[in-house]
Amino acid sequence: MAIDDWEYKTVDFAGRKVKVAQEKENASVSDEHIAEATLKYEERFRLEHEFLPILWKHFKKLLRYYKQSVAIGVVPVVPQSMVAELEKLLEAQYHRTGDFLQELDYSKRIAEGATKDEANGAKGLYALALVAVVAEILPTQTATIVSTTNKSFQQFYARAVQIEVEAIAGASGVSQTATIADTASGLVQKSFKNRVKQIATTETGHFMHRGTLAAPDEEDLIEAGVIDDDVEVEVLGTRVKQWITKLDKRVRATHRAMHGVTIPSTENFIVDGTYPMICPEDPLRGAPAKEICNCRCEFIKFRSVAFKDVSKG
Repeated sequence: MAIDDWEYKTVDFAGRKVKVAQEKENASVSDEHIAEATLKYEERFRLEHEFLPILWKHFKKLLRYYKQSVAIGVVPVVPQSMVAELEKLLEAQYHRTGDFLQELDYSKRIAEGATKDEANGAKGLYALALVAVVAEILPTQTATIVSTTNKSFQQFYARAVQIEVEAIAGASGVSQTATIADTASGLVQKSFKNRVKQIATTETGHFMHRGTLAAPDEEDLIEAGVIDDDVEVEVLGTRVKQWITKLDKRVRATHRAMHGVTIPSTENFIVDGTYPMICPEDPLRGAPAKEICNCRCEFIKFRSVAFKDVSKG
């Protein structure tokens, strides 16, 4: 997409000035929605980069453990103490991401005319919902990372043994001086550098999306007594969510096609015509890694009086 195809502007959103880029000929998403997605992406990027050195320090400890184990002929698995440490690191990152979501929700409500008491009440309700999300996804996400790491340990150990066998056999270009431990550790270290970046990106994004889903709706606020029960929520329109991409050359084609897709908030997006995803980077409904890893898409929730569910005629 050429530079001339873009329109750049500054939008007032939730009490902030947000620079947005919008397509001139295919503006399927409102400026305000682009602004919200932009704020989420910028914060997510900041959180990812703060998380990287923390996560890398953990994986360097794993690397030392791996080398020590291989040196004595043992194919290691991640020890339970390091599993617990990883879980704490992920939990802290989830909470940092949740803190941002609460503050953004508070600012949006104030900008839309809510009183401070109402906005604070919603914030408290949101905090409880986010705690529940952490409890739900933390064990699964930790277990997935540990399982994948253990598989990497085994694969790289097997490859190191193969390299030594080739060296002994005099295969051309294979060093005969490196030990299996050194070779295996080198393979793992190279892999870990990419893996740490992927974990930081995917986990921060995944919680940003799951946290967005957990934001309280008007019905939740009425039930909790945060707002009066005389609010006619039907008048506010259908609860929907909208997929928003970065719209640059790095966006994969299947996600580019999702830009602006709007559906009821309880339903799944269907990516590439095949994969159900409750939100971008959703790993829980069978979508493959190619649709999840390193995704930069965002989505937002809102109410629409104009929305019509075309799937239901």
